Amino acid sequence: MNTESIDDARENAKAYFLGFLSDSDDFTQLGYLTGFLRDRLPNESPDAIRTLTQSIIKELMEIYGVYVVDIWTGTRSGVTSAKVMKEIEEVFRETNGVPDVGDGIWFGID
Repeated sequence: MNTESIDDARENAKAYFLGFLSDSDDFTQLGYLTGFLRDRLPNESPDAIRTLTQSIIKELMEIYGVYVVDIWTGTRSGVTSAKVMKEIEEVFRETNGVPDVGDGIWFGID
């Protein structure tokens, strides 16, 4: 297993997630980011991974133009970053702190 510092994992996770969004004609799920973080930070608690995930998603939404996708229409949902933070908490709670691909929120980028 790969272990990194939290700061390194954060920067690498942002690049990884942005790469998925930029290189794809499709959307990307929250589970790709959380799985990447769990792989890089295997000794961190689910709460630490959740907090880091929220921090990364907030930054990506507010600075990089990432947005939540309405899964029914495939368009921008208009959900704010504050609402997404609550949704991430719900996803972590519903998955016992281990969301994976297929669990949760879809994202796109302009």
